[in-house]
Amino acid sequence: MTNMATPVDRGFMVAAIDLGTTYSSHAFSFKSDYLRDPLQIYAGRWHSGNDLSLKTSSVLLLNPDKSFNSFGFEAENKFTDMAEDDTMKDELETFYYIDSFKMILYQDTESDHIQNGIRRDMEIDDIFGKTISLMDVIVKSIWYLKQHLLDELNSRGFETGVKDVRWVITVPAVWTDQAKQIMRECAIKAGIPDDVLLLAYEPEVAALFCKQLPLDQVSGANRNIFQEGDGIMVVDLGGGTADITVQEVSGNKMRSTFTVSGGPWGGARVNAAFISFLIETFGNEVIRRLKRTETGEFLELIRKFEVKKRNTDKLREGNDLVIRLPLALLQLYEEFNDKVYQSSSDCVTLKKDKMHIKPFKFDSFFRETISNITEHLKSLLDGNKISVSTILMVGGFSECKLVSDAIKEAFPRHHVVIPMESGISVLKGAVLYGHRPESITARYCHYSIGISLNKLYDPTEHVGAATFKSGETVKCGSCFETFFRQGRIVEMGEKETTEVHSDHRASDREMWKYDVKEIEIYTSKKSNTKFVTEAGCNRHAIITIDPPEGGWPEIVDGKIEMEVGGTEVIVRYIDHISQKSTVAKLDSLTCFG
Repeated sequence: MTNMATPVDRGFMVAAIDLGTTYSSHAFSFKSDYLRDPLQIYAGRWHSGNDLSLKTSSVLLLNPDKSFNSFGFEAENKFTDMAEDDTMKDELETFYYIDSFKMILYQDTESDHIQNGIRRDMEIDDIFGKTISLMDVIVKSIWYLKQHLLDELNSRGFETGVKDVRWVITVPAVWTDQAKQIMRECAIKAGIPDDVLLLAYEPEVAALFCKQLPLDQVSGANRNIFQEGDGIMVVDLGGGTADITVQEVSGNKMRSTFTVSGGPWGGARVNAAFISFLIETFGNEVIRRLKRTETGEFLELIRKFEVKKRNTDKLREGNDLVIRLPLALLQLYEEFNDKVYQSSSDCVTLKKDKMHIKPFKFDSFFRETISNITEHLKSLLDGNKISVSTILMVGGFSECKLVSDAIKEAFPRHHVVIPMESGISVLKGAVLYGHRPESITARYCHYSIGISLNKLYDPTEHVGAATFKSGETVKCGSCFETFFRQGRIVEMGEKETTEVHSDHRASDREMWKYDVKEIEIYTSKKSNTKFVTEAGCNRHAIITIDPPEGGWPEIVDGKIEMEVGGTEVIVRYIDHISQKSTVAKLDSLTCFG
């Protein structure tokens, strides 16, 4: 009997893609399962050695012509096999091996979510120093994760197309607008249609997931931390960034009540500290040559450290960190120094090919990153800027005991809790968010949003401003008409409106009677911006309005309305005479956080 595929209705399921700095994954749930049990979520599976993992590594391998070869553990294994194959030595460097590429989209802009150097034409270096388009790397990575999920569904007998799914792509809350826009564009280029695509803030959706968990699955929770009105600081510690938001419980939903913040303080910083230690120990040229000529062994060494750093219990017991070194590393050291390596430090000993690192030295790899995190949290919690009783730690790096213990020690008056599935809480929370985007009921407006408007000239308000005549009236141009002011907490569905009036009785009216009108939407870092020409004020979008049949009348009256939706800002121009409405939509994550 033939196994027939089961056809499905569009929107029958939600899928989330979490493209991380170090690890990536996808998850999905059917609408029917969500209605019965929201936590019935299926995460991806990948083979890692003899084990199955819920995540795969964020590594992309491209062929010499830059076409897709493989992703994740498969890419690592293929590349390592090629590196160990003597017949591939000359060809290896023609392939592109790229990792940690997501961090390129993070830029420290000192809370300026508008101005930064993110561009569509940005390039990234592969492991050999060859350049390649960053967007191309992200597109191919999202394409793989999307296709891996669809292939898995279809292999189980579910005839699933990309438009049958509502897709959610997670992004760090601390990212700038351009970075979020790049991610959206890459997802679309990867084959996900814009009308079934949502972006979601990683710490926000992690909180949604934790809210659904039973109390016994949240370590450190001796009561329900999601009680009405409770303030919760969500600290999402991933491979690349520390991503922090403040959430308030509102019924069965959540409200974001403070601006997002964070920094590049993820687990990858610990790996970087370990590599710096290797350079300090064996010499920069030795490590550079190992990475260049014995790439497979270098990558295997870093993978071994990645596993070791996750288990810090032995460190707390006073035991050394023991890690096997590649034979090639010791041979290169001898070649460059004309002697066998012998440790001259009290923090490292070498027994055959095993390096023993003393606990205090291993601890130092974490010290700066942990300090950055705790100092930043102190800056937020000191001075009563925000009121929270609970610090909710999520993300893979939160599972490290050195990190969680340091935060508990630094904030003894706060309730520090960690969910059992901390490492995939963002991924599963994104699935929940896809089923109910309205679960986030309010967001903090981290900059002012408004339009450029010509206003009636007021000599007391528009001091020194340029003026012009419009029909019989004197007007002042380039005024910033504020709809939502920086620092305001905006409820989903909230609307703001302004009336607009145009007097077109000038003698040259026939020249522009059929011209398209433009509404320019601006954002500003300040709460009291008066003109769009001020520093820190930037054009965000343009809405075009076609003239009515017969052209614009002499007097045009209408209104501009902004409405904050769950995932977008809806901007409408409504003509009072014709009642015709022109609508544009902006991604709300680029305006509110």
